[in-house]
Amino acid sequence: MEYQIGNESCKLALDDNARLTLLDYGWGNLIKTPCFLFHAMVKNGGSWEDEAPGDLQEPEISHDNDTMTITMEELVTKRGKLDIKVVLSILFQSDRFLFSATVENKEPSCLMTDFVYPCIGTIATLDGGKPTLLWPDCTGQEITTITEKDQTFRGTYPGLLSMQWMALTDNDKVLYFSGEDAKFHTSIMSVKSKDKSVTMEMDKLAFAKQGEIWHCPPYVLWGYTGSWRKGADAYRTWCSTWRKQRTQSEWIRRMNGYFLVIHKQQYGDEMWPYGTLEELYGYAKEHGCDTVGMFGWYESGHDNQYPDLKVSDSLGGEKSLKENIKKIQKQGGHVTLYYQGHLIDPTSDFYQKEGWKLVARNLWGTPYYEEYAKSCKSDFLRSFSKKKFATACPSSQEWQDLMASKADWIASFGPDGVLYDQIGGMPPYPCFNKEHHHDEDRPSLSHAPGRIQLLDRINRQVKSHGDSFAFMTEHETDVYSQFPDALHGIGTSPVPRGEKQQFGGALTSQHSSAPWMFRYCFPEVIMTLRNPAPELSPRYVNYALLYGFRFEMEIRYATDQETIRAHLHQDWDLYAQKIAVLRKKHAGLLLMGTYRDQEGYKNGNPAICSSRFEAQGKSVIVLWNDTEEPQQIKLSAKGTMTGWENEEQEGKEIPETLAPGKILLVFLTK
Repeated sequence: MEYQIGNESCKLALDDNARLTLLDYGWGNLIKTPCFLFHAMVKNGGSWEDEAPGDLQEPEISHDNDTMTITMEELVTKRGKLDIKVVLSILFQSDRFLFSATVENKEPSCLMTDFVYPCIGTIATLDGGKPTLLWPDCTGQEITTITEKDQTFRGTYPGLLSMQWMALTDNDKVLYFSGEDAKFHTSIMSVKSKDKSVTMEMDKLAFAKQGEIWHCPPYVLWGYTGSWRKGADAYRTWCSTWRKQRTQSEWIRRMNGYFLVIHKQQYGDEMWPYGTLEELYGYAKEHGCDTVGMFGWYESGHDNQYPDLKVSDSLGGEKSLKENIKKIQKQGGHVTLYYQGHLIDPTSDFYQKEGWKLVARNLWGTPYYEEYAKSCKSDFLRSFSKKKFATACPSSQEWQDLMASKADWIASFGPDGVLYDQIGGMPPYPCFNKEHHHDEDRPSLSHAPGRIQLLDRINRQVKSHGDSFAFMTEHETDVYSQFPDALHGIGTSPVPRGEKQQFGGALTSQHSSAPWMFRYCFPEVIMTLRNPAPELSPRYVNYALLYGFRFEMEIRYATDQETIRAHLHQDWDLYAQKIAVLRKKHAGLLLMGTYRDQEGYKNGNPAICSSRFEAQGKSVIVLWNDTEEPQQIKLSAKGTMTGWENEEQEGKEIPETLAPGKILLVFLTK
């Protein structure tokens, strides 16, 4: 028997086994092979992996035109039946299907861990072609080969995945799939491709214990014709129900580039004493950067002894640090100092005395560890010296107090801001330390809610030193990015849409970057374009301009010191300077305006990359020819095109072509 809800243009159906058999938005049935809507994992006695697959369940299904309810009075696992009641609900609302669920656990000695629902599949096409997956890894990935081979994409949210939505696109057909979890449980999103078809899954770590009724936060499934931005707008609208709007420090809003320097490395190399800060700022300006980020400025060197940091006497001492920061500020530059907000060194005095009580602990009761080893030439160091850190549980009140107090310590040296590393992302570790105060006493609510409290505490303490004192952190997520002034970005590859080219020295992901996903949803978030290299290529510069990223350079090792002092790419440096001047000239649009992707205009030549920024009734369209041939400009837009400009000249009539590797700004008024 088939159970169906919806209307003539939008239908969803299940069979007696609660398998998804029909999903039709007027494009024909998208379901290639029926897929079980639900499965789960239970800790049963001493076993953490008693599986409850969909094919073992005994569902009772009821429905009317708008609602379907799937009830399992008992949960059937591979070890037998458990007194765990699961109720799945699907509500049809307008053109969307809303999924929710309830778990009532009455089974002694059982803990429901993984709650995988809904599972949407299997889907081979939306519009007759091969679908593309929009995947929220960091600022976004565009995976055009999702059905070409058997593969799985899996990530944790909030953390390595920046948002809790994904989408399949095929021409102008879009299948938008989103969570709406305002508690931010530790979650796993996955997309599985097999036999040229796709299944999308959401796994909420429930940790529903005996005697508890747990409510799964809702999910939205929406198929429509139009731009991917329509779904992104819906996600942004939902985020506005909990996301706080903040005004960043004015100098951060106008920042063009972040010049990151490690003064002393992990293995003890001292490369940049405090007395070299003016020299470093000179290099920063040569590359269009206006802010120096001081990493490894402390006695222990970078990635050592966290959180026991102190000013380094061998690098010059406190007086020299303060004096040289002021020298940069007198030239109009800015300085941030680094502090680590996530890792605790087990060899530190802090860990030995009290830190061991504050770390996040896994199901075995041991700390979650992360390893960080810096590049080196020594075989001994490379092979046997990986530095191990325990990770702090952000729900720990003592950790929150310590991190907030360190804002005062950093401010005492006179910088313009502080960067707390890693707390804008990282995996949302479920903490099993019963001594910490986790929301609902639930391990999957230990990390994100605790980190929200931590970030809010830091923000308030930082701003107690004045609105101009800035707070930065690393990684990008929807929930954490509402607190800092700017993000030290990660995981975004400087490649245009549809390409997978390796960019020299930059972080690259497995597939094409799609930074427009995060940038469009949260255009107010200021972030750097990660670049762990001592130079800026024209491609990097153009990419940053196109998407509104701030430049970034990283001077980390002795070889980087040699490179920067040798001035090996003076033509690149000059180009970066020119683009920096151009961007600052139009800072109201290009730095402080709102990124709108390709909304409001039509680019008739897809070989030219483009995006639009707007502010106060004006707009600028950024065009970039990232090909080796001249390209025709075919541009139409709402409003009046008032002129154009590049790094060398400006004019009124829009040129007919754009030269290889060049950019063009086209200005519009309503």
